[in-house]
Amino acid sequence: MKGGLDKVDTALAEGTRSAVQAEEMKAKVKAQTAQDTADDAQRDLAEALSALNAALASLRNLKKSSPE
Repeated sequence: MKGGLDKVDTALAEGTRSAVQAEEMKAKVKAQTAQDTADDAQRDLAEALSALNAALASLRNLKKSSPE
């Protein structure tokens, strides 16, 4: 009888292993999507900060050169 239980346990373990592997794959895909989004946001932020710094420099130059 023990042999039958071992087969059932093995089958259950394999089913669980397959389910865990499927969930792991889904999690990896979601993690990659999140990383791609974060990378895009970081690039956009760097571009925006560069534009902001240029605008602030122009504003400072305008203030220096404007008659009072």
